[in-house]
Amino acid sequence: MIIRHFKSLGFKKIHTEEFHDMICDRESFKPSTLEKLALKLGEKHASLYRGLELERGIEISVDEARKILREYTHYGVILASIAARYITLPWIHVIGGVFTRKEYRGRGYAKAVALALTREAVASGALAGLHVEEDNEPAIRVYKSLGYRITKTRIWIFAYP
Repeated sequence: MIIRHFKSLGFKKIHTEEFHDMICDRESFKPSTLEKLALKLGEKHASLYRGLELERGIEISVDEARKILREYTHYGVILASIAARYITLPWIHVIGGVFTRKEYRGRGYAKAVALALTREAVASGALAGLHVEEDNEPAIRVYKSLGYRITKTRIWIFAYP
């Protein structure tokens, strides 16, 4: 019914994927020395950030990258991996955009950047939350190693004009 509705609105490409909702709190958080690899990104990192986004298929300008880095907290392992905090509320911080270049995968860089953001959340007394595709086993293993647990699986609908 929902997909028919999107089609009636003119969307041509529609697909669904299942994502796990995962959370981590103070009690379940598992720190690691890998966190020291993560650097808090600022506007001066805009061109590096843009390069990582381009590699994962997101077209942005350096000016757009600067704006994003001003608005949302990001950590990175420079030239290798990034992650962002998109929502900051007193009770939950929502983390996303975790990405590592292919040639740097398997070295703990995604864990380092997710760890830095998770530590900030749980240190403030909030939950850390994220969404991960249900078939992304490497990411799920990383998040579980940090203390995240799956709370629910949802179907997401992606619709494109």
